[in-house]
Amino acid sequence: YQWDEQEKTETREKIGGGQETTRTYTYDKVWSDTVISSDNFHQSGHDNPSAKPFPSQSWDAHPVPIGAFQLSPSLVQMMNNFEPLVVSTNFAVKSAGLRITPTGTGFYMGKDPGSPQIGDVRVSFLAVNPQDISIVAQQAGSSFSPYKTQAGGSIELLEPGMLSAGVVFKKAEQANILLTWILRLVGFLLMFAGLCFMLKPLSVVASALPFLGRLVSLGIGLVAFTVSVIFSMTTIAIAWFA
Repeated sequence: YQWDEQEKTETREKIGGGQETTRTYTYDKVWSDTVISSDNFHQSGHDNPSAKPFPSQSWDAHPVPIGAFQLSPSLVQMMNNFEPLVVSTNFAVKSAGLRITPTGTGFYMGKDPGSPQIGDVRVSFLAVNPQDISIVAQQAGSSFSPYKTQAGGSIELLEPGMLSAGVVFKKAEQANILLTWILRLVGFLLMFAGLCFMLKPLSVVASALPFLGRLVSLGIGLVAFTVSVIFSMTTIAIAWFA
């Protein structure tokens, strides 16, 4: 349980040219599985612990059988449909003088789970339960390895449930298409941002008159958007043909 700093920036045009930027900082109490450093907070009085008392860890069963075979470590990592693991609430332990209370889904390290204080800790557990899976891989003795394709790539797929090979390949194809469009969108946004930054000096020059500055900024946004669409579609087309 830690402090989290949020920064809000507000920029206003100044009469006669230039801009005035105002920054406001707010602080919220949040649960986070990473340590939030308070060393660079802009306001004092919001100190966080420097380390977690328990590091996050993961454990893999070995071996993990599938029929008469064993899953390879890479296939085990693909089994990621974790579910909460219930712990016993019939006991309580103490560590370093602090009470650790079972909460059903884990343990609470602090005085009162109903009223958390900065530095309190929650420990929860997740597990992948035994289940049916379908895999596409190459048999390697009693285990599996990625299948090497003639094009130089490799195939190693895993899906929960009893599925046909066609369904497994279809799911992989859909995931590949989704990733492709996400990368295309990221590329477009980066190109748009880059063009806006390149043209930004024009709006700064025009900001001597606030109305003209806003008009130029709008024009820059439209130009950057149009050029980004053209350049992005051209790049996507070249990559698709290649």
